[in-house]
Amino acid sequence: MVTVAATDFGVLLCVVGELDMASWYQVTDTIAEVASQGMPGLEIDLEHVTFIDSLGLRSILAAHETAVNAGVPFRITKTSPAVERVINLAGLTQLFDA
Repeated sequence: MVTVAATDFGVLLCVVGELDMASWYQVTDTIAEVASQGMPGLEIDLEHVTFIDSLGLRSILAAHETAVNAGVPFRITKTSPAVERVINLAGLTQLFDA
């Protein structure tokens, strides 16, 4: 499940549950919708993600790419141990500062 909220930073996406081949499109679709409306910044909260696979990681990379292409800041505010492990294994820690 993905929820969207406005923050001082910009737009906050909170992802809950599994982020995998069955749900990755929810993140990418939500980001596309938010980006089309304009956003001052994009942050993602992954604290409540219980599982993430390569498509889930790809959706986070797509979020980062969308923010970069829009010229707005991007950050991951919180991560679960499952997400942090995958980000570390993929060698993306410095990109996301997770």
